[in-house]
Amino acid sequence: MAQKPLNDARVRRALRMAVDTREIIDKAIFGGGVLSGPINTGFANWALDPRTLPFNTPDVDGAKRLLAEAGYPNGGFTIEIRCSPHYPEFVASALVIQQSLRTLNVTVNVVQMEWGAFSAAITQAVQTGGREGGQVFATALTFRPGPDGYVYPCFSSKGSYNIGVYANPALDRLMDEARSITNADQRRSLYVTIQRALLQDSPYWWWYAKYNIEALSTRFHGYQQSFTGRRIFLKRTWMAA
Repeated sequence: MAQKPLNDARVRRALRMAVDTREIIDKAIFGGGVLSGPINTGFANWALDPRTLPFNTPDVDGAKRLLAEAGYPNGGFTIEIRCSPHYPEFVASALVIQQSLRTLNVTVNVVQMEWGAFSAAITQAVQTGGREGGQVFATALTFRPGPDGYVYPCFSSKGSYNIGVYANPALDRLMDEARSITNADQRRSLYVTIQRALLQDSPYWWWYAKYNIEALSTRFHGYQQSFTGRRIFLKRTWMAA
């Protein structure tokens, strides 16, 4: 968000509106996931109901109107998405975006990088306030132990992983409040408000939460899946002779 034209929330939102989320789920993870907002669908009651998420279906006409409002009536600009073949699903997502944004006359250059170089580019973006390292990164968050971990590090102006240099003083106050109170209902209300605002500002484009699919030999007993994906119950597993 330190670089034009992505410094304009209308542009970010328009680009997101033009992409079919379900097509990304189908092509990136073969349908093995659910629509998700900033806090992963399935993460207790902190996540937004997928049925209430914006942008679930593409709205090309609406996207064109937003781009025109932002000063790009005919598109006509180029963005770069960096991804790594280390995670093929991210490459597939980038290619769906590339194809989709052609409907807006927006060119997307997809740059595939070795994972170490990709990670270094993200670090460079963080260290340079978004001026260097790249423009858009296709990546993901793994499990966080609380809702704060999905929003504060990435979107607080003081966040340690604020790759896009996102700054919203009103949301900063809400995020500070949400991480400092103990009433669960009040916290959830704040996180709902925060997520809705983030979806409109579109500093990230959220697509899906993956199903946690594991194959297990019948020789193993006592194994229990964890929604964290961390296999924390593996220590209870035993193997038949």
